[in-house]
Amino acid sequence: MKPSHEATRYRVERIFDKVTGIISIGLISPAAVALVAWVPVLTVCVIARAFFDVSWMFLEEFTAYLIVLFTFFALSYTLRTEGHIRIDAVTRMLPKGVRNILGLVTTLLSLVIVCYLMQKGIEWFWFGVEAGVHSLFPSNLLLWPVYLFIPIGLATLGLALVHQLYRSVIGLVEGGGKS
Repeated sequence: MKPSHEATRYRVERIFDKVTGIISIGLISPAAVALVAWVPVLTVCVIARAFFDVSWMFLEEFTAYLIVLFTFFALSYTLRTEGHIRIDAVTRMLPKGVRNILGLVTTLLSLVIVCYLMQKGIEWFWFGVEAGVHSLFPSNLLLWPVYLFIPIGLATLGLALVHQLYRSVIGLVEGGGKS
């Protein structure tokens, strides 16, 4: 017996949802743990600087690396949970069909931009590997692992955008794009 189109769409949606959910939680979790762990370190640094005129050079360096981690590892989770800033003062006045088409177009454009940025991030990562780029700070840290945060985050965002694109196309097909 051949499965119906509705059952197939439901299965594909569940697979997309499960995969993007696991990946986004898998990336946001270490970022959240690092953020929680970094707060007391920053607090101690601020106190040490204020009262004892002591400064830790590694703190500025690793804070920058962690900002890259927090930003790129949170992208797919933020899209998935709709945690991004949405400005819809104009678009909510449009008919639903037009909003759906606009959503599809913006998701497609976002995917193209993310794929381009991911390609550049991969090139940057490979440059770091091949050139053996190290930080200019006293730690002399090898930087390609930090460079890897960017394409990983963008790849997962790309997958989440493909999932959103799938939902948009199904919504237009099922709803016909009508208001």
